[in-house]
Amino acid sequence: MPTKLQKIRARPQPDCVTEERNLIKLAEQEFALSRDHWEELDLPVDLEWTIERFDVAARSRIPNDHRGVYTFVVRPGIANHPACSYLFYVGMAERQSLRVRFNQYLRDKRDTNTRRYHIRDLLNRWDGYIWFCFAKIDNFALISAVEQQLLSAYLPPFNRDFRGNVRPAIRVLR
Repeated sequence: MPTKLQKIRARPQPDCVTEERNLIKLAEQEFALSRDHWEELDLPVDLEWTIERFDVAARSRIPNDHRGVYTFVVRPGIANHPACSYLFYVGMAERQSLRVRFNQYLRDKRDTNTRRYHIRDLLNRWDGYIWFCFAKIDNFALISAVEQQLLSAYLPPFNRDFRGNVRPAIRVLR
């Protein structure tokens, strides 16, 4: 005997419901939010973040003489909401300036042959709503450690390279 839920799911849906469900399915993005991971964060340096819209016009405002860490966040910018953002990616500019790294992402966005197809997908799917947040780190020796701690705390959905205890768990999930 079918359950009530099975009966509801078996009912034919109007085309508009099917279309809307398909649209929502395309826009789905899973996030892992872990209070335990947030509370374990113990950075060796204080970070001062700057945020710029991710587009060519912002290029000159990204420092060409500093290195550090960065994130990509998606901000809907609707309903006058003061703080709605979704953190999708954490990275570091350890061997090059933040601007050089920013420019590499501008190229990745257009490059149909990129090996980083998931990054191209992120940059194109959310085009117009992506923000590049960066924090300068003067001590280059700390950049990688800071990035790894941010990765472990935020568990961003578009990152692939995790270390420590998080790595095996992420591999199983993704």
